[in-house]
Order: sequence, then C-alpha cells, then structure tokens
Amino acid sequence: MKKYYLLSVLFLLSACGGGTGGGNTNNNLVVDMYSRPASTGTPSKIKTANAAVTTMETFVNNSGEIIAAVRAAGINIAGTSSGRRTSSQQSIDLATDNFYSGTTYKTAAGHFKKMYEIANGATYTDEQLSNSYKLAGGTDSNADANTQLQFVKDNANSVLDKYFNTDSESGYDFNLPKFYTLEDVNFKMMDAQNLNAYFTFTLDDEGVIRNVDVVESSTNTIKMVRDNKTEKFENTSGYSATWNSMGNSKLSYSDFGYIDITDNNNVTKHNVFAGGYDAKKLELSELNNSVKYSGTAVATMYAKDTTGTNVDFENTKTFTTNNATLNVTSVSQTVTMPFSENGFYDVVVTKYVPGTNSGRADIEFKNFAANGDTHYQLLGETNIENFADGTNGFADMNFYGIKDISSEATGVVRYHETTNGDTISEREFQAAYGLAQTKTK
Repeated sequence: MKKYYLLSVLFLLSACGGGTGGGNTNNNLVVDMYSRPASTGTPSKIKTANAAVTTMETFVNNSGEIIAAVRAAGINIAGTSSGRRTSSQQSIDLATDNFYSGTTYKTAAGHFKKMYEIANGATYTDEQLSNSYKLAGGTDSNADANTQLQFVKDNANSVLDKYFNTDSESGYDFNLPKFYTLEDVNFKMMDAQNLNAYFTFTLDDEGVIRNVDVVESSTNTIKMVRDNKTEKFENTSGYSATWNSMGNSKLSYSDFGYIDITDNNNVTKHNVFAGGYDAKKLELSELNNSVKYSGTAVATMYAKDTTGTNVDFENTKTFTTNNATLNVTSVSQTVTMPFSENGFYDVVVTKYVPGTNSGRADIEFKNFAANGDTHYQLLGETNIENFADGTNGFADMNFYGIKDISSEATGVVRYHETTNGDTISEREFQAAYGLAQTKTK
C-alpha cells in the first residue's frame, strides 16, 4: 500500500512554475506520493537517516524523462539539458531530478497535454498535430493529417500512462510528474539456494527506512525491523541483518553492496546485492556506443573443503576494489574488477548483445594475487564461456539515469564450482558493482 507523504506547498508551487511568495502557506498539505515529507522530514535529514543503509535517493521523479521524450520527438522547448539549478530558478527539486527549471517541465508537459486534448476531439494547428503524432510514437514523415490524427487517438493513452498519473476529472495530471520512493525498488540479492531472491524496504511517514522484507523464496520472507542504535535489522524470531552499502555520491538511482544475514541458529550468510529504480532504468539502445564507467566492486568467496566427514576448511572472505571499470560498446558490455590488488583474482565479465556470440556471458578469473590465500582459488577452469546458465552462474547488469544526461550501472555476478574426489571442494563466488559514467567517445 502506498503511503501519503506531507508536501511543502513551496515544492508544489515550484513544480507548477509559481513563485515562493504568496499563495497557500499550509505546510501540511497531503498529496498522494507527490513529494518528500515536509517539516522534520527534510531532504538532508532523510538522506542522513537512510545513509547507514543506502546512499541512493529516497525519492525520485520522472521530470527528466518527460522533457527528454519531448526533445527526442524533435520538439524544441526552452531550457538547458544539463547543469544544476541556481537558487533563482524554479525547479522540480525532488532527489537528483533538478536538472531542469519548472518552466521547462511545464512546457514539456504542455505538449503531452495537447496530445491528450487532440486525441479527445480538441482543435489543433498543423504543428500541434505533427508534434502530437511524434510524441505518440509516429515516425512516418509522409503521413497525412488524417493518418496522424488516427495514430494519436490510437496511441496517446499508452504513452501518457507511462509518464503521468491519471486524474478522475481531467484524465491525466500534467502539473506534476510521477514520483517514486525506495519502497518501489526491488534489490536483487545473490543467494546460492535461490537466484530469484530479493529484498524491499518500507519507509515510515517521514521517509526514513524502518523495515525490510528479505524474500528468499516464494514461500519464505524474512521480515525485520531497523534498530536505530545498532543499525541492524532484527525480528523476534532471532534473525538479524547488517547492510553494507557500497554506493556513494556518484550513484543516485541505484545501490549495491553485500548483506550479512544471521539466522536463529547463529549461522551467517553473506549475500551481495544490487538494484535501482525501474523508472530510471535505461535500455542499451538509450546509451551512446563506447560509454565508459568507473567505480567500486565488492566480492565474497565462500570456500569449503571436505574429506570424508571432516571439514578441512570452511570460510567466506570479502574482497573490494575501487578501480572497477565497465566498457560498453555496440556488441558487448565488459566489467573488469581488479580484486588482485586485494588478494584475489582480477575478474572480467563480458555480456554480449543478442546476435553476437549468441548473447552469452563469459567470465574470466586471472592474475591471482601473489599474496593471496590459496584456499580461495578456483580448482577448475578459470576462463568460462557462457557461464551464466542460471544454475552455476548468473550475471545481471542494469543501467540507470536520464537519457543523454548521465547514467550509472550496477549489477551482480555469481559463479559456483564443485569438484569431487577424495576431497570435495566447493567455491561460491559472488560480486556486485556500482559504476558511474566517466566519458563518452
């Protein structure tokens, strides 16, 4: 169930292009999911309160996507496409979506509004019909007016549903973009027993993270409550969890890291995770070719060696690097995680696009550190093609941001190895990474 958050009227006026003076001064206006909390739930306090769990934004909106969609249709609108607002500008100022002035958003939303009106019988000029046709997805430059009009009528609602909330009186609310909170994010969690595991957060009425649901399987959800003193999540059944977020100020719409979950038998599992706002997810086609990213990666390696009934060795070790990179080309995405600087392998994961090498994913472990603990070495192949088979291997990579403005990438990797003989050895490698765009060729 979605919560209601308090919205300072200042933000509502700014979003509608109004000034800060005059008007309604009630700071407790209730608006469904339109903004961050007002009063004590200020942006800085929310970010500080949630930083012990995640550094990604608690609230985001799709104003940037709305403006980008209008510009992608070839429609000229006022305003710049990059740079932060100045104190004198009116802006839609939720989370990091403050690239645009309120005037720019209002103009962009106005084009969508006109498309809606044309689809519902309003009069129009030739230019307005042409703009609406392109916004609705039309691409035939030779389409006549009747063809354009019918296309707008057939497609307007599906486009508007993507960008705007519905309004019972006017059809759609064009005054404000859609807003999302951390509650809308499903974080992918690597679990050796279930590759579909994930977790979600619940916020209190001030926008602060209070609860987490760890969904280990379709029949097992662990619900825990946050302890503000220890920053652990716990429940009355004896479970507890500690979050190790690896994100930083370079990541706005996603996060990654690892979780230590201790069950009621005092057994702790280390699981890496990554996830972000679906509303901010970018497709590969929306990225420029030859994009490069850099940032941080974390890996856990579980090693167990058993001879007969005797466990010779069993432990999990964590490795990190701040020199991870991602190179995106027209045919592949390659993540390089140089963990050898931290006593492990350099790990390279390459995902090919469909149509190239059957769209497979390859993984290579190389340059094992001279000072590394050999307990954590792989025992079999170290260069594995098509490793992400859903059983022993998995690779998930996602991009987030605003098209043509900025982007970030997070993902998770898993590789499992078991060897049999007099000694049965098991290795479970998991990694997560978070990277920010560095440059475009």
